[in-house]
Amino acid sequence: MKPLPSRQKIALLSAGISGLVLVAFGLAAWLLISRQKLESVDTEIRSLGARHPGWIANRGNYQRLDNALEFIFGEAHQNQIILLVKDADGSVLYKSSGWPEDLDPEKLDCNLETNSNAVTLGAGAGAGLGRGRGGMGRGVGPGGGGAQVTFTKVPKFQTVSSSRGEWRLGMLGTAETTLVIGLNYSGPHAELKRIRNAFLLALPVALFLVGLGGWVVAGRVLQPLKTIA
Repeated sequence: MKPLPSRQKIALLSAGISGLVLVAFGLAAWLLISRQKLESVDTEIRSLGARHPGWIANRGNYQRLDNALEFIFGEAHQNQIILLVKDADGSVLYKSSGWPEDLDPEKLDCNLETNSNAVTLGAGAGAGLGRGRGGMGRGVGPGGGGAQVTFTKVPKFQTVSSSRGEWRLGMLGTAETTLVIGLNYSGPHAELKRIRNAFLLALPVALFLVGLGGWVVAGRVLQPLKTIA
């Protein structure tokens, strides 16, 4: 087999090294963007859980919380948010009408660890604020007086799939109740796929340009040697 000319070897080596660097950079960027997307959705779930005090008080408040969350998203985002409430025994107390039929609530792992930093405020000036000292995503309790209840469990998040797409679920709980808020993750997931596909399309073009540049540079570098030869 005839060996490749030095000029082609240099061009291929340049393209190979550049390809490894681009793939490593693309993978790191992809992981970073994916993580930021998830953290953004998780932060929104925490905010939604803490924005409407009083959901713990009785079952009627579950429906009001569900209606309030739908109002936030508007008609253009109907069925983009789902809600589930479980008691300490794992029994379903409330399930929103838009909950996917093929997503079994009984199979969700809602066992949350106790948050030792959670604080429950007594009645008085601090009561009824709808947010405790735990900060966003923790303090939520009955509005209009009484003891203020905080999320005393460490929140847990997971991504699940259903026939209606992917959902990002956030589980926020107290000793008596667990609130599960789900946001439709199909939009962010599709955006991540578009970014990935654009990178995969641009990668061969970038490698071709790098190889071409290496071929041109190698030709100029080797020209004096050819002249001497």
